[in-house]
Formats: sequence, C-alpha cells, structure tokens
Amino acid sequence: MHAAKVRGARIVEIPADFVDRTWGQSKLGIRDIREFILNAWWIRFAASGTFFRFLTVGAPGVLVNLGLFTLLLAAGWNKHLASPAATAASILSNFFLNYRWTFRQRNQGSGTGIRGLKFNVVSGLALLLNYVGFVEFSALLPDWPPQGPQALGILPATVANYFLSVYWTYVPAARKPTHAIRIADRCG
Repeated sequence: MHAAKVRGARIVEIPADFVDRTWGQSKLGIRDIREFILNAWWIRFAASGTFFRFLTVGAPGVLVNLGLFTLLLAAGWNKHLASPAATAASILSNFFLNYRWTFRQRNQGSGTGIRGLKFNVVSGLALLLNYVGFVEFSALLPDWPPQGPQALGILPATVANYFLSVYWTYVPAARKPTHAIRIADRCG
C-alpha cells in the first residue's frame, strides 16, 4: 500500500466486521508485533531510499561539523561558541545537496525560497538539539575530548532533522491519481 500511496494512489478504507472469538487463542505474540513494526519502518525507509540519501549527504556534513569544530578549538575559541558555529556551517553545506539530490522527487510545489526558509527553521531546531546534546554529553563525559560530545549531539539532531524534512520541509506536492480502484469493486 505504501508504494501505491507514493505513486499518487487514493487510499480508501472499507470497513470489515470481525466477530469475537468463540474458541481458541490468538497466535499473535509479542515477537510477531515487534516484527510487524520493524517491517513497517523498513518498508518506509527502503521503498523511497530517501533516508539513505539523507545519511549520505549528512556524512560529509558531520565531517564539516567536526572538522570546523576542531579548527575553531585550535584557534582558541570556547567550545560552547565553536559548537553552534560548526553545526551552522554543516547545515549550510547540506541544504543544496538535500534539495537537489535527497528530496529531488519532492521539489514540486513551493519554490526554493519557501523550502529554504523551512529548511532554516528545521535546521535551527537541529542546531539547538545538537547544542543541547553537546552541553549534556560534555557534562556527562567531562574527561572526553570535546569532539566526542559534539559527535554524540549530532545524533538526535539528525533524527529530528530527517523527520521534519520529510514531513514538513519537503512535503511532495499533492498529485491527483490518474485512476482509482475501489477494493470493494474487485471483491464483489
């Protein structure tokens, strides 16, 4: 169903009546439920490839972040000023790659300016999450070099950035399906 939705199909719900079980027990266990949830997430990510492209673009962004962070520390910057500056630089380095490659199939509808504005809002939140993570991990791991907490702070920012990008910044333009099939028409 996910593949049909991605291709613009209109999905409708047709109610089904289930009667209460009169004998026996359900064979559905916790393992089955866990497998269903994992498969649902895997289908979502694997079907579009968007998540993997997002991570591919983000990897050089991590290098920009940590590289600039290290350079700024070597130049005598305070780590609490170097962290957001390095994160902001990595955000800028990722915007056009994400726009042109990761989300290219979604770049219809609102223009680059609107998406750029949304991207900056999302990136501001990611910067905040990265910085809060950096501060927290620095406090938890005071003996670590500052690059460790900076790298750990990138993780929650990446997750938030991805989901906000997919569901807000790069929401695909609504497409009208070329035809719709009602399941009831096929079953009856």
